[in-house]
Amino acid sequence: MARHIAILCDSYPPEVRSAATLMGEVARGLRDRGWEVTVLTIGPGRGPANGDGVHVVRVPSLPLHDVPAWRKGLAWLALPAVVAGAGALVVRRPDVLWVYSPPLTFGLAAAVLKRRFRCRLVLHVQDLFPDNAVDLGLLRDPVLTRSWRLVEDVCYRAADRVVVHSAGHVPWLRRHAAFADRPDAIAVVPNFVDVEAVQAAPPDADLKPRIGLQGRFVFVFGGVMGFAQDLDTVVEAARLLGDRPDLAFLLVGDGVAREAAQRRAAGLRLVVFHDWVPPREFARWLRACDAGLVTLRPEMTTPVVPSKTLTFLAAGLPVVAAVPRTSDTRDLVLQARCGVWVPAGDARALAAACATLASDPASARAMGERGLAACRDGFSREAGLDGVCRVLEAVLAPSAGGERTP
Repeated sequence: MARHIAILCDSYPPEVRSAATLMGEVARGLRDRGWEVTVLTIGPGRGPANGDGVHVVRVPSLPLHDVPAWRKGLAWLALPAVVAGAGALVVRRPDVLWVYSPPLTFGLAAAVLKRRFRCRLVLHVQDLFPDNAVDLGLLRDPVLTRSWRLVEDVCYRAADRVVVHSAGHVPWLRRHAAFADRPDAIAVVPNFVDVEAVQAAPPDADLKPRIGLQGRFVFVFGGVMGFAQDLDTVVEAARLLGDRPDLAFLLVGDGVAREAAQRRAAGLRLVVFHDWVPPREFARWLRACDAGLVTLRPEMTTPVVPSKTLTFLAAGLPVVAAVPRTSDTRDLVLQARCGVWVPAGDARALAAACATLASDPASARAMGERGLAACRDGFSREAGLDGVCRVLEAVLAPSAGGERTP
């Protein structure tokens, strides 16, 4: 009988979010490798109940995305009861739970389900919460902060493995008491992208004329426009560049910070906003653009690598990364020589870097080629799935206390 994995995540295809894309690839990849896969997610019930051989269960939830921080917090707090209850009722006993965080409270639901099913638990941590919320000033009350750190501790202790997506996360997590006597419970599995699928997408030759950017070197941003992404610095860089006819910024996505950024960008011809685009169409857009733009606020001290970084590399785009020095994105870009790093929040440095890159298309293309090679080498779909499978084999091994499916 095939082993059974239950994946808990806050979004899943056809939703258009980085979590949905990554967990969709993990689910389908494990299915192809012989696993029985169930996905327990939230949402309005869009999509098939059994899509592509993956059993998808959707449960109702308060809005989690594109809402103010206080509403997101309430939704997070309501999730454990809803998800754990639904999982206990409708999910067949899995051999292992794979839980995507954020939201961190999914880990509480998983801890309950682990006890019920007597199975193993892998917590896949993308954002180090509550540290990132403290950095951004979204979590200031000391009592609330301590409460969230207790939640974090419970989730880490319940997990048989905690998976992170870059090496910089490991020493950060090992500071937690939950790993004092089991430092090897932390595993690094880099996020990944289907490089060949992105490369197979034909460039959208009509994109630039269609959105009024014909003949320009286009820097594209794609994804959530939230507090962490620092679109203010992008808008200010565009303001500093004036009305240059040779470059532009295309910002694709949505989020709580978009409306304010659009107001600040009013009258700037260099900045174009666009709503979410389906992944396959977005791949065509990327192939028609000239560089990718990755930005984070300077207060973000956690070593996060935004998933858009890898998508840009898979499209063969050089990356302009305006991120903190502590971000592993900086190391990736500099080591692969696939783009330019500037300090987070420095609009003048960002404007100068964009102007220099736009003035040297040949250098930009060479950076993009190096980035594509690095992506194929270390961040391909197969490499990522191999890493996922290694973690699963480790937690299910008899020496780890796991139970193998007969």
